[in-house]
Amino acid sequence: MLQKADFINKNGSNMSVITITSDLGTSDYYLAALKGAIIKACGNVPLVDVNCNIKPFDIRQAAYNIREAHSYFPDGTIHVVHVSPGFSKAKILLAKYRQQFFIAFDNGLLALLPKEFSEEVYVLKNEFMKRSDFFFAESVSLLVSHIAAGKPLNLIAEAYSDFKRKNLAPPAITNSGLKGAVIAIDHFGNAVTNIDKNTFYEYVEKSNFEIAISQVRIKEISLYYKSVTEGDLVAMFNSAGYLEIAINKGKANTLLGISVDNSVLVSRVTAQPL
Repeated sequence: MLQKADFINKNGSNMSVITITSDLGTSDYYLAALKGAIIKACGNVPLVDVNCNIKPFDIRQAAYNIREAHSYFPDGTIHVVHVSPGFSKAKILLAKYRQQFFIAFDNGLLALLPKEFSEEVYVLKNEFMKRSDFFFAESVSLLVSHIAAGKPLNLIAEAYSDFKRKNLAPPAITNSGLKGAVIAIDHFGNAVTNIDKNTFYEYVEKSNFEIAISQVRIKEISLYYKSVTEGDLVAMFNSAGYLEIAINKGKANTLLGISVDNSVLVSRVTAQPL
């Protein structure tokens, strides 16, 4: 059971940093309304955008962003992931992982966060779900304010074990090779795949290899974007350790027609005899 002490930062302050990851975008008032509701409920708190331009309803891209960003934040940070609420059947969940808190809708996203996160999941009680507010800004902010203030959680939430679990299909070894998929397109148009560095090298070992995506082939891994000439295609492992396909100073997604869910195939190549 979460205790009041769980909500206090190491420096003794209960002023939590609050991050927002969402598909609400920045061209409408929705994101501003969510932030306004949080400020109204919590007062002058630090608000940080992780990524508020997630592809609509794409919980995988949202999970990737918050999964890789959260470790840079201090204990007591509250991460609000406002993506794909489910509207009429919406449930707002809370989970704790490494002294940080994650608020998300019951849409499978929690299961895409680090598998070590606490299985102690809570759901906001139905009587606090203001369904007239179609994107639940007030309901989310109520839960945020309770966590930030260290108020007893059982007043507004209860333990919940029946949350949705949606597992990403991991890279798979097929007759053709190691098959993965694009899980995110970043701001620069780079395609991030679900193939991590260890899986890649365990498969290719010391063999020559070929990476195939969207009718193009890459036969080497580079350390940096600038390892290739400007405008050329590059494959590298990003700071999170995932295989990324990019174009040096170009947008791989538009130039190559790459999008989320596109397949990526890594195959061993037998050296030809001289």
